Amino acid sequence: MNDVFNDIPIPPLKPQVKRMAFIPARGGSKGVFRKNVKDLCGQPLIAYTIKAALACGGFDRVVVSTDDEEVAELSREYGAYVPCLRPAEFSGDKAPLSQALAHMQEVLKAQGETFHVCAELFPTSPFRTPRMLRFFLSKLEEGYQSVCAVSDYPLSGIRFHTKTEQEGQCSVDIWASPVQHGIFCLGLFKGYWLSGKPNSWGTYLHPVNDPAERVDIDTESDFELARYVLENDLYDLGL
Repeated sequence: MNDVFNDIPIPPLKPQVKRMAFIPARGGSKGVFRKNVKDLCGQPLIAYTIKAALACGGFDRVVVSTDDEEVAELSREYGAYVPCLRPAEFSGDKAPLSQALAHMQEVLKAQGETFHVCAELFPTSPFRTPRMLRFFLSKLEEGYQSVCAVSDYPLSGIRFHTKTEQEGQCSVDIWASPVQHGIFCLGLFKGYWLSGKPNSWGTYLHPVNDPAERVDIDTESDFELARYVLENDLYDLGL
């Protein structure tokens, strides 16, 4: 089902640019009890996101931000970097994710690590391939300032600047309020521009059309759907 990226050439990534995969994973959850550590066909849910990010080969750090000891321990077992637990004030249901990311930036900076690019990968979207992630990363190398996977396009809302693949890659505007999908959201940290030209190509929006990739685990039904996909070999994780 997920062959859309197989024939797309992926340009090499710039080695001087440091990239971080940021995986937010609280211990608590409402729809599915402790879903990030719940077993999904032999491994915890969060493992799927960690393994795809590591296998991608495009990230200097795969970092998990969590307030939970068990999530931290399992994340480390699967190869992620968990330098500390997230403070309680950044871990509630209503706490903005930006606070957790800012906290992690400060922790890493204190350890001597600074990153230019950050990709937010939510563990509730387990169906990604390493090649998919490299494709999204390559869009920054082409000159986009951010990349976002979206699940649909309502007819009105925010203006997004995109780049076409025709007529010498001229820029166009589209009007949409796309629903962000947790499979991928990537951007540059403030003050750093790959091309040297702020907002040179704006945002690359990629619609998620594959039925498996659109699975976003929030309920027990979502979890069982993910299990069904894996048990029946309906998605190749590329690992």
